[in-house]
This record gives sequence, C-alpha cells and structure tokens, in this order.
Amino acid sequence: MTKAEGGQPSCPPSGFAKLAIQLRLCRRFYTRLDAPIHHGTIDGIRIRAAAAYKPEFVHALIDLYHSKSAAGQVKTVNFRSKIVTPNGSTKRYFVKEFVKYHALHDLERAIRYTRADRVWRAAYLLPTLGFLTPPPVGLAVISDSTGEATDYVVTEMVEGGIPYHERVMPLSGHARRAMLHEFVIYLRQLHDSSIYLRDLLTNVLTRESGGNLEYWLTDLDQFHPYRRITRKRLLHHMFQLARWTGPLSEDETNDIVATYAGTKKGSLPRAIKRVLTTTAPADMN
Repeated sequence: MTKAEGGQPSCPPSGFAKLAIQLRLCRRFYTRLDAPIHHGTIDGIRIRAAAAYKPEFVHALIDLYHSKSAAGQVKTVNFRSKIVTPNGSTKRYFVKEFVKYHALHDLERAIRYTRADRVWRAAYLLPTLGFLTPPPVGLAVISDSTGEATDYVVTEMVEGGIPYHERVMPLSGHARRAMLHEFVIYLRQLHDSSIYLRDLLTNVLTRESGGNLEYWLTDLDQFHPYRRITRKRLLHHMFQLARWTGPLSEDETNDIVATYAGTKKGSLPRAIKRVLTTTAPADMN
C-alpha cells in the first residue's frame, strides 16, 4: 500500500494546523525515536547496526565500499555512493559517504545530528508516518589520523525501483495524466505531514507491487523537519515537477492545480499554474 492511495485531498490545512503538525514531527524526530540497534567498534570504526544486522556485517560492507575486500561486488553510482553485493548473496546494499564540507558539520557532529544521523533517524521515522523509504542497515564513522571523521550510511536497496520522472516521461494520454494525478496526491500528503526534501523529484523511486505503484523516498540527508512548507518551497517542487516530467498539457496543468490546492481559484492556484506553464523541461540529452 502506498501513501498516495486514496481520494483526492481537500484544501491544504490552515497555518496553525501546519505548525502543530511540524512541531509533532520535530518532537518525534529529535526526542522520541526509539530504534533497536547494535553498537560496536571494529578496527577503529564506530558502527551502529539496525536490529536485523550485526556490526561485523556493516564493517564488511564498508570494506567492500573501499574495495579492501574481494568478498563481493561493487558498482559505483557516483563519487560518494556505491552498491555493494556480498559474495553468496543476491541482496544488494546502498552505501553513501558523507564527508565534512564546512565548519557547521563540526557543530552537527557535536550535537549528534550529522547528515548521516538525519538519514538514520528519517529512515525509522518516515515509515511510522506511512511513507516508504529504504530500510536502514548501518551507520559507520571512520576517523583519519587528524581526527577528521567521515560517515557512511548503509541501507537496503529498493530492487526494481525506477526514479519517478523516468517512469512518467515516456507516458502519454490517460496513463500519463493518471500518474501525474497520483503523484500530486502523494506530494500533498508529504507536505501535509510537514515533510520536505529540496530535490524531491529525482529522489522518489517508484516500484510496482501487487498491481499498485509504490513511492519510496531516498536521499534523506536533505530531510530537515524544522523547515516549514512555505509557498516558495511548494512552488520549488512544482518547478521540479514541470522540469523533470516534460511539457505539461493544459488538462494536466489544471488537474495538478485542482488536485494539490483543492480549488482553481485564489493566488496559490494561480502561482502553481504559472510555474507549471512557464518552466522549461530539462534537457535530457
């Protein structure tokens, strides 16, 4: 079952209701996350493993990531992410590396809310709110000779997952409009739950399951529960929708506006329509 299933949402919640939702989300994210884990230190690497895994297994995956072991296969996704598959296993794991970019990261580490910690916490919190995200496997911290720390987060792979924009772009007619409609319901449900990821469209994976389309949120280091879903941030997501899904027809645009805003009248629906009709699609060549 996906969070996008169900009827079309009504008008967005009031400002007071949004604030109350955001405060509850922040409280759960920062103070009420009860996740069973295993702790361990192996070869100087500090490891936090999810309940279903052991620190030794997480250590082996980190070794694979750095190609220090021949006990599996490694596929590079980009310069900070790889997919690793242990020998004798058909299950793949996604490993992402987080290095220090600026001084603020030292403060985040001091209060134990690094980007890796955000991924870890969001991976436990979002499913309790009804949103799918890859299950966490482990978090590792490796310090160099100067004491500079680099974090690694390991999650399970969403096998069969296809980025949303890659699935919807080739479609046309009723199938395309139906998928856009469903995604906008999902987007409203994210926003109504005070969930915002800046680069949303390219980080939503879709997967067929039991005749339904599942939506999986990834790249959760962008997740900041204290960020309000402001008009500017909403329109940024609408900009991404128009940019990554290809040119929108008049009918598609009107449906997106009515589905998200619950009405076609008012300044917000007009602003959404303006963004959708004036945004040039991304050059995919």
